Amino acid sequence: EAARTEDSRTLLVFQASAQDRMALPLSLVARLEEFPRTALERSGDRIVVQYRDEILPLISLAAYFNRPEALVDTLQVVVFSFHDQHVGLIVDRIVDIVQQVVVVDTRHRRRGIVGSTVLQQQVTDLLDADAVITDAGLFVATAVA
Repeated sequence: EAARTEDSRTLLVFQASAQDRMALPLSLVARLEEFPRTALERSGDRIVVQYRDEILPLISLAAYFNRPEALVDTLQVVVFSFHDQHVGLIVDRIVDIVQQVVVVDTRHRRRGIVGSTVLQQQVTDLLDADAVITDAGLFVATAVA
C-alpha cells in the first residue's frame, strides 16, 4: 500500500515557528494579513482581533505545535473562511507561493499535519488547517439571534 500521493498544487509556504516549515493549499486561504501585536485583544481564553467589522479569533501555530512564539511587533496571519466564519492562523513568516507537483508522504501524518513533502529542496510539512481550527474548539455554537 503506497504512502504517497502526488498532484500539482499551488501552495502557500510559511514558517509556523522557527523550527517548522509548512505549507497549505492556497485555495484555502481567504487573505494574508498583518496585525500589530498591540491590536490583539482577549475574549475569554481566546486571542482575537477586530477585523473587517467582526471579531476574528486567532490561533498561534507555534503554540499549537508547542513551539516558542516569535517575539515580534507585527504578526503575520493567514485568514481562512471556516463554516462561513473567519479564523486567523498566526505564523512566524510567510515564505513564498509555489506551484509544483507535490508528492505527499503520509507516513509523517500527525496531529495537525496531513503529511510531508519536499518544496524548494526543503522538507515541508503540510498543515491540516481544518484539524487545527477544530482542535482549537472554535465555532461550536451557532450565531446568537
